[in-house]
Amino acid sequence: MTTVGIIGLSRIVHGHPSGDGHLKELQTPDCHVIAYDPDDTRCGEMATKHGIKISPTKDGVIDHCDILLIASPCNTHATYIEVSLGRVKTILCEKPLADNFPRGQSLVNMAARYGTSLLVNFQRRWAPGVQAWCDGAKRGEWGKLQDQFSNGISYKGPHTEERFHRDACHGLDLLGACGLESKDFDISVGSEFSFRAHYDRSELWVRKVTSFAPVWRNIF
Repeated sequence: MTTVGIIGLSRIVHGHPSGDGHLKELQTPDCHVIAYDPDDTRCGEMATKHGIKISPTKDGVIDHCDILLIASPCNTHATYIEVSLGRVKTILCEKPLADNFPRGQSLVNMAARYGTSLLVNFQRRWAPGVQAWCDGAKRGEWGKLQDQFSNGISYKGPHTEERFHRDACHGLDLLGACGLESKDFDISVGSEFSFRAHYDRSELWVRKVTSFAPVWRNIF
């Protein structure tokens, strides 16, 4: 049996407006879930509703799981990653790894030294299929780039900065993985897709989150 530890019982864990949360994919006979959240009320609600085991401390989760999911507030991700490296084999972190690039890169380097697999949800550059496609794009296997799209980048309105941080970064990350630069893209808003890159002989489409099943299939 695989034990998945969760730090942070946010909506993305138990369900959010775009679709089901992580718990739907983890509540199987082959998976045991243990979670920690500093909010005792939220812990009680999740234990009652979903029947998951609650730890009173983060260490009770980190030291007793095979895979760690970090779904806490964004400004706590880096700290939780740092204290977990070397203690957990695999860490899946909701975006972002850190509040800035140098610290994020430092975490990636530290994970490599500890032999910990450090994954970021949704960009999924670590998923074999996405990785192979992006590598093919960089090698020129798909021909000439025809057009590309990344949802949210030109969004103007309430909470613009938050929307950019939470939505547009998905497409920006994959544009970079394909070897593209920001000056290359044509921007639009309103599609059901977060990212599309269209080449002569192939296309990569990445939809907004509706299910975490593909994520956990790749990890397990």
